[in-house]
Amino acid sequence: KNNTDAATVEAWLIRADLVDFWRLLHEHQIPVHQHYILYPNPYPKAKRWKLRFYGQPIFPILFLLQSQTLVLRSNWPQYLEEWREALRIV
Repeated sequence: KNNTDAATVEAWLIRADLVDFWRLLHEHQIPVHQHYILYPNPYPKAKRWKLRFYGQPIFPILFLLQSQTLVLRSNWPQYLEEWREALRIV
């Protein structure tokens, strides 16, 4: 809708594989105003870091999605620190 009244703004809650979801959003140029990544499975073993979102080849596409807000929440502080480092590199 083109209506800008805050009472009519739509929100979608989507549960999806983020690798495919980010790729499809980028391919179809679909903007995301707020992007939430809530308590993902961090694959805590060091040898499995490539399975973490920031270890995926698709990770840089997240920053091409025209998101205005990215919220990441985790109960694993090391995971959050690793994200911070990945963001600095990208």
